[in-house]
Amino acid sequence: MLLYLIKKFGDCIKESTECNFVITNIKEFGNLKEVNHMILKLEDCSFSYTDNKPILTNISFSLKQGEVLAIMGCNGIGKTTLLKCIAGILKWDRGTCIFDGQNMIHTKRIKNIGYVPQARKLPFSYLVKDLVVFGRNGTGSYFQSPGKEDYEIVDNILNDLGIYHLKNRYCNELSGGQLQMVFIAKALSSFPKLLILDEPESHLDFYNQFKVLMIIKDLAKKRGISAIINSHYPNNIMKIADKCLLLNKDKYTYGDTKTIMTEETIKDYFYVDSKLIDMNYFNQNISSFVFLGTC
Repeated sequence: MLLYLIKKFGDCIKESTECNFVITNIKEFGNLKEVNHMILKLEDCSFSYTDNKPILTNISFSLKQGEVLAIMGCNGIGKTTLLKCIAGILKWDRGTCIFDGQNMIHTKRIKNIGYVPQARKLPFSYLVKDLVVFGRNGTGSYFQSPGKEDYEIVDNILNDLGIYHLKNRYCNELSGGQLQMVFIAKALSSFPKLLILDEPESHLDFYNQFKVLMIIKDLAKKRGISAIINSHYPNNIMKIADKCLLLNKDKYTYGDTKTIMTEETIKDYFYVDSKLIDMNYFNQNISSFVFLGTC
């Protein structure tokens, strides 16, 4: 049984500014033997909702097993659309998209990808435990009802995300932050190789933002689950992302986060003046932006 036991936030800060998991049974997630395995590769991928208005043009990047990629850009630039294309929710117009050795352009059903949408209210009154167990669909027969083991997995994930007390609550009664955590639990229940999260920090307070980010980082570094996140928080990205893709209307920039995230690129892509400050905190080197104003 999978357990993600998270240390308290205060202990994380005092010890190393990182949370660590204690995983007692890792059979579901496998291991990190193939740390150089290319889990995702895009080559010249393009998408448009209409023929005469391209949203994404000739996007190319790659992601290895256990890496975290952050996608950033102004509102309405196509970040969520990019995530949906990668997840197989939307179909690329052209290009090559290889996930775990499979060409997703020609695949109707994509396994081993967990997708977490932006938190939103649901039209139906699902119990939290039932919504999360829906994430187990595809791990067995489509006609197979969830069993005792499925609900045990759900219980463990809810407990370790700190939302076990919501287990028997209805989802449409939850706050936006609580619902976001439920969606993350649902995505983790299928033990994905790639986790895609659309603004996972949205509606969360600082404590829970930090908690979610450390969950993502720990799953990547210790269990080899690659992650792609869409975020509006540069300083959060500096903490967890190995790679970064900055998206604009007519261009994009991709590379190592520390190389890509600079005062110049913040100004170029977000039209904001900033100052990048390096500091040492409990023997950890931390880089953080101070935002000064629009330019």
